[in-house]
Amino acid sequence: MITLPHLSISAQVEVYLIFRHYYCVITYKKLGKLGRLGNQLFQYAGARLYAELNGFDWAFPPWIGDRIFNMRPKPLGLRRLFLPTVQLEDMGSTNWSERLLRPFGLWQRGTMNQLYSHPRDAISLYGYLQDETSLSKLREHKSRVQSWFRFKPEIDESFRAATKGISWVGMHVRRGDYARPGLIIPMQTYLDTLTRIRDNLPVYLASDDPAARYELDPNILLDIHNPLPDLYACAPGDLFDFWMLQHATIIIGGGSVFSWWAAFLSENCEYYAPPLTRFWPRPHVAPPPFVRQQI
Repeated sequence: MITLPHLSISAQVEVYLIFRHYYCVITYKKLGKLGRLGNQLFQYAGARLYAELNGFDWAFPPWIGDRIFNMRPKPLGLRRLFLPTVQLEDMGSTNWSERLLRPFGLWQRGTMNQLYSHPRDAISLYGYLQDETSLSKLREHKSRVQSWFRFKPEIDESFRAATKGISWVGMHVRRGDYARPGLIIPMQTYLDTLTRIRDNLPVYLASDDPAARYELDPNILLDIHNPLPDLYACAPGDLFDFWMLQHATIIIGGGSVFSWWAAFLSENCEYYAPPLTRFWPRPHVAPPPFVRQQI
C-alpha cells in the first residue's frame, strides 16, 4: 500500500479504503456498444460473474438491461478513465485504442482462463466472453445469472397477459446480418426440425426478415402482437420476440446468441439448434445440424 507520511496510520488506511472502494472495480466499458442484446448479455454476465466469484466489486456504464430487467444499476462514472483494458482472446483485432494505450499499461491482452487462474481486480474486460471458460462458468452458476435478468414486473405482466396462458414453439430465424458471412440456415432445415418436435403446438416466429413468415404454413403460426409497442422508444425492437422465445415450451434457434440466451434464461424448455456460430467450422461449407442443446 502506498504510504502518506503526513497522515496517521488510521487516516492512511481510510484513504486507501476509499481509493479501493472507488477505483477497484471490474467493468466492461464498451457495454452497449459491441453488439446487440445477446452479445451484451454475455458481456455483462461474464464480467459480473468474474467479479463476484473472485470477491471484487463491479459496476457498468448505462445499458439496455438497466431499463428492462429488475436489477439495481451500479454506475461506473469517471472510474472508467483509470481502469486498464484487458482485451480477450476472442477479440483478435488490434484497434487504435490498443496502439495508443498499450505503451502506458492501460491496454493489455489476456484470456478468461488466465484471469480465473490468477484473478486481477480493477480492470475493464473487452471481448465477446463466449470462450469455453466463460460458457462453463455461466452454466455452473446458471441460477445466479438467471436471477440478474428477470424482466421488470410491468413488462413481464403485460407480455404474460398477451399470451393468455397458452403454450407454443418459439422459432428464431435470423437473416439480416447473417447474409454476408454465409450463416443463413435454409428454411427447410427449420421445417424438418419443426416437423420432428412440434407436437401440434402453435409456432411463434421471431425473425428479422418479414418475408420468413410466408415460408411457413399460416395455419400453425401464432399471431400475437406486442402489447407494449411504446416500450421500444427505449428498448430493443425485438424485446417481445426475446420474451416469447424465453417462455416457449420448445425453442428452435439458428446458432445466434439471441436464441441461446432466451433458452438459457428459460425455466424449463427444450432447445434445438446448432452450436453458437462462433464455434462453426471455417470456412462455412454447410451449417451444423440442429440437435437438442443442454445449456
